[in-house]
Amino acid sequence: MARASGTSGGAMLPQRLMQGYRAYREKASGSQRVRFAGQARAQQPQTMVIGCCDSRVAPETIFDAEPGELFVCRNIANLVPRSDSPMGDASVAAALEYAVLALAVKHIVVLGHAGCGGIAAFARRAKPLSAQDYTGRWIAGIAEAQTRLPEKARGQTDYTTLLEQASVATSLHHLRGYPCVATAVESEGLTLHGAHFDIRTGALALYDQNAARFIRVA
Repeated sequence: MARASGTSGGAMLPQRLMQGYRAYREKASGSQRVRFAGQARAQQPQTMVIGCCDSRVAPETIFDAEPGELFVCRNIANLVPRSDSPMGDASVAAALEYAVLALAVKHIVVLGHAGCGGIAAFARRAKPLSAQDYTGRWIAGIAEAQTRLPEKARGQTDYTTLLEQASVATSLHHLRGYPCVATAVESEGLTLHGAHFDIRTGALALYDQNAARFIRVA
């Protein structure tokens, strides 16, 4: 394979990515060679994280995870549609199926976050970004989470935060509608978790499913 040597036709990656790749190569050829070689054989993550596409919310960074520790599925607003949803996207279902049946993960974490653009766009009924309105059709799924909040919540200053958290709770409920997930949960081989990360402070809150509320990690 010929080495990329120019910038014509977009052959070269952005400089920051090239710098990062070279740093990665230095690690791979040094003391961590054995670990990298082991990762190449097969992935064996114990945890799946369903997170947002937001570039500021990287699960591997938040949880200080090494490559191979987390199986990550990211989409706008970290949504898990109903298993019979007409939203027309099977990527989440495929990721769940693979994580549970092929990788046998022990935990699934739905990770929401503060300042979510998808949640905010839904809350303010933002105009479509394009004629196709792919984003609008996707975040329409947040409507169910909205029904979990009392009407008076819409006037509160922290409404978007409440909606972000309600969306995580709704996605946890939807997860149990996927047969592979439900079976694994019933056999006690799989545990479902909800979390909300505050980008501004770095604080993490976990969803207590019995109390139906988020509790900040000390």
